[in-house]
Amino acid sequence: MERSTRLAPSLRWSLYGTGLALLASGAAWLCVRYGVPEASRPRGVLTISMRIHGAAAMGALGLIGAVTALHVKAAWLERRNIATGVGLAGSLLAIAITGYLLYYVGDEAARSVASAAHWLLGIAAPIALWWHTAAGAAPRAD
Repeated sequence: MERSTRLAPSLRWSLYGTGLALLASGAAWLCVRYGVPEASRPRGVLTISMRIHGAAAMGALGLIGAVTALHVKAAWLERRNIATGVGLAGSLLAIAITGYLLYYVGDEAARSVASAAHWLLGIAAPIALWWHTAAGAAPRAD
């Protein structure tokens, strides 16, 4: 019986939608936080963007668990697209760890490093996803 490593459309589009919500809410926070003078900031935008970002992050963690159980296991057994999958998984894990540190670390110096790492990784994540999906769509040289 041949297995497919292609994600079901509902799972794939849920991941894309959640990823877009994460990217948009994180980018909105960054733009307002660093691009708008404090006196001119719309009231509550930073709070609302972080609430959306946190909710989307919880959804993403659940979806990534589903992908791990379904897609990663099958691809690993088929030895398909391993390098880009490990790279994508590693970057997602680093994003989750830096997000955790932002929420729970008390030291401002460590928090500053975690913040910069988190948003740089978040900006790079769509590139890692594109790389993985493009490599997966390429014909196999068996």
